[in-house]
Amino acid sequence: MPFDGTLSGARRETLAKLDRTVSLIASEELWCKGRTETEDGRRCLLGAMRVAGAHRTLKAPVLRAAAEITGHAYRSIPRFNDDVATTHAVLLRVLERTRQDLLAESFTLDARHGFFGRMTALFTAH
Repeated sequence: MPFDGTLSGARRETLAKLDRTVSLIASEELWCKGRTETEDGRRCLLGAMRVAGAHRTLKAPVLRAAAEITGHAYRSIPRFNDDVATTHAVLLRVLERTRQDLLAESFTLDARHGFFGRMTALFTAH
């Protein structure tokens, strides 16, 4: 499938969730730091990912893209979002890199993350 112009159903669904996430925080007026959501409806990246139903599927690809763009390995979405160095422009660059990685299929979609997920993957690998 790589480079043949077709995407798997899971990858298409993940890209749709990414698009929804981006639309929720597309402008600085829609984005915030320090809170998941404000009273006036602004959201942080994690808040937007949750509304889009993407907080599990996009966590790893977004953190990977954040590391590629910023040179810093973040342990969580809130740490990236709330970092003093994270501007709205940086956030959008990270989300665009996430999109590129997903389109290039350079990232395996796997919900197994965190310590227990990695251990399960390790012991179930052939």
